[in-house]
Amino acid sequence: MRIRRATGVLFAVLVAAGFILTAWGSAGLATRPATALGALAPTTAPSFPTPIRHVFVLMFENTELGDAMRNGSYERYLASHYSFAGQYYSLEHYSLPNYLAVTSGTPTNLFQVENVTNLADLLGTAGLTWKGEEESMPHACDSVDSGGYDHFHDPWVMYGDLVNRPTRCASHVVNFTALNSSQSSGVYPNYNLVVPNRTHDGHDTNASVADSWLRSFLSPLVNASIFRTSVFFITYDEGTTNLGESNSTTGGGHVYFAAVSPYSITGFNSTQQYSDYNVLTTTEWLLGLGHTGHHDNWATYPPMKDLFT
Repeated sequence: MRIRRATGVLFAVLVAAGFILTAWGSAGLATRPATALGALAPTTAPSFPTPIRHVFVLMFENTELGDAMRNGSYERYLASHYSFAGQYYSLEHYSLPNYLAVTSGTPTNLFQVENVTNLADLLGTAGLTWKGEEESMPHACDSVDSGGYDHFHDPWVMYGDLVNRPTRCASHVVNFTALNSSQSSGVYPNYNLVVPNRTHDGHDTNASVADSWLRSFLSPLVNASIFRTSVFFITYDEGTTNLGESNSTTGGGHVYFAAVSPYSITGFNSTQQYSDYNVLTTTEWLLGLGHTGHHDNWATYPPMKDLFT
């Protein structure tokens, strides 16, 4: 959540000029009412409009694009071997609004319960499974900071239809024990928001630590059977500048975004301007979901279809 240092100007200039990423090194492979409870029950069998059945969103912290590319050998590798969005911007400072935008389209810096439709509601209605996985959360659906867990990096404890239904919340908003179980069994939810702790996400450390953790987490999955039906979105909640879309200076920074999937376009660098709202609409598109009604109009914030074959 804290601003640490300025971005790399040279890299930003290259990206703005349409610089296409090539092989930078082979670092290794791979305020609307909430939905009513009754509406959460699926009415039909899950229907997927694409071959992707599993969406993973990995959120890291406080790193401008240039810093991530200079100090993240694995992220450089992913950017040059999968699809990359070189004009991806954080919405605003600080952390919380961007986590909320990815999961509901309703950013706010106020830590208070919001009764808004969110991805949990859409996934439940569609009959799909989901988890919000916070690495060092002491117990399920915890809204108190402890150790490496930061509740400002956990959007689910902001939604009334989760925190006001403790059993439902505890079954979905969990620590990495459930993630480790999925890795052992090979069975994953359809949607996963994966949030490392404050050490591994770079918040209390640096970009190279986050990159190293990402390599250890993602490399085995790229070589596992789950990869055949998955996409991993890798991004940061905010950068260290106020850069925004359309050369605005009121955003949360110019940040890294890669789509790692068998259906990504190898070495593709999109010149389209994207933000967290586009992650939300892309998730809706890939998994065949409805809409939250908050900053997820596809005409205004289109799904990032250009990143996929």
